[in-house]
Amino acid sequence: MSSTEANKAIVRRYRQELMNEGNLNVVDELFPDRFAVNGQEMSPETFKPLAAMWRTAFPDMCYTLEHIVAVGDMVVEHWTARGTHRGSLFGIAPTDKSYVAMGINIHHVLMAR
Repeated sequence: MSSTEANKAIVRRYRQELMNEGNLNVVDELFPDRFAVNGQEMSPETFKPLAAMWRTAFPDMCYTLEHIVAVGDMVVEHWTARGTHRGSLFGIAPTDKSYVAMGINIHHVLMAR
C-alpha cells in the first residue's frame, strides 16, 4: 500500500471507528502522543473525552466521506454528518432535532501507522 493510500486509510478509520462507531480505543492506535486540533495541542487522553461528549450528544451520529484525496502527507476529506441531538452538549439540553452538516478537513498525517 502506498503512503498516500495508508494515510487515507487512517482518516477512514478515524471517521468510521471513532466518530461513527464510538470506539475510543482507536485513538490510541491512530493518534500520536501530541497532536493539534484547530490549533489546540491535544493528547489521546485529552481528545477521548471530547469525542465521547459528541457521541453522547449525538448517539446516532454518522459521517459519510463524500471525497477523500491524499497528496504526500496531507489528506483532504469532504464529509457529510447526520445525527439527532439526544444528549447534553456544552450545557445545551437535548432537542431531539436532526441535523445535517457538511465540511472539509485537512489532515497532516506525520506517519502512517
